[in-house]
Amino acid sequence: MVVLAGCDEVPAGDLSYGQQRSLEIARALAGSPQLVIMDEPGAGLNPHERMRLAELIKSIRAAGVAVVLVEHHMDLVRSVADRVTCMAEGTTLATGSVDAVLQDSAVVASYLGKPRPSTTHSHRDERALVGESGQNQ
Repeated sequence: MVVLAGCDEVPAGDLSYGQQRSLEIARALAGSPQLVIMDEPGAGLNPHERMRLAELIKSIRAAGVAVVLVEHHMDLVRSVADRVTCMAEGTTLATGSVDAVLQDSAVVASYLGKPRPSTTHSHRDERALVGESGQNQ
């Protein structure tokens, strides 16, 4: 499942950040778990590495392992999740499909901010949303 070809003699600290993430996942899978909980596995990865991570998560699921994913990269969540739950301060704001949760008014108010006026982006496109910090999500 996890591909680290040619890295068997490389110390873990010398691997690229994406390879280190793959190694962490391989270690988690070594005990043949029924459930893997991943906390922000996409953090620090570039879009190409996140796409490879999504394929890895899909292969883990296809092998019958349940995955709980805590993640803020919506491209990654959208590509692997059947169902999502959004929480704030220990309270569930919304549960459902990614699209339904991203459109939920409580989720938008708490995490996504108000849609930016634009003729080029749909109000559902998370790239067109501004968070409370004013930074693009």
